[in-house]
Amino acid sequence: MLRKTVVAVALLTACSIANANPYVGGSIGQAKFDHANASLNSAIMSGSEALEMQDDSSLAGKIYAGYQFNQYFALEGAIGGYDALDGDIVTVGDMKFVAFQPKAILPLTDRFSLYAKAGIAYFNAEFKVSNSVVGASGYTTMSDTTMTGIYGIGAEFALTDNLHLEATWDYMNPELEVVKLASATATIDADINVFSLGLSYHF
Repeated sequence: MLRKTVVAVALLTACSIANANPYVGGSIGQAKFDHANASLNSAIMSGSEALEMQDDSSLAGKIYAGYQFNQYFALEGAIGGYDALDGDIVTVGDMKFVAFQPKAILPLTDRFSLYAKAGIAYFNAEFKVSNSVVGASGYTTMSDTTMTGIYGIGAEFALTDNLHLEATWDYMNPELEVVKLASATATIDADINVFSLGLSYHF
């Protein structure tokens, strides 16, 4: 019995090693910004208000690398960013993120699979606010970095043994602190949905 168990474990390990491989890739798509809110918290008052965004979509891109341990599981890291959002009062630019995600894979055929990812992202954005809101000229620039959850689902098709095509939807909801004075803080958050196409190379 023990011998059969050892043989079974050895075969399972061999299969996992045979399917294990590192990979690198890149993707490009469109980011959509929805449900943007500005919040104020202070000792005197607190509340939130929806923000009307004149520009609510931008170009999105990322490069990523991962290690697929077997046909069902991988770990993936990515570096990416979004193009600026222009506005008369507030302009959002230089949006960047670094993400780390476990990836669950469901193979449907030898070449086609579905996957889901969930992890964390460090997100940074720069804001340029018109001083006209306080009756002055010029702009004030602020930036902040926050940690947020990042989630995604997608489909992958192996064009060859090494080259894979991917279609992915990613979501995050970062909350950034734009003003902090004594006990008062002002934050901005938004839903970011990204639809992208990518190519990856599996070694």
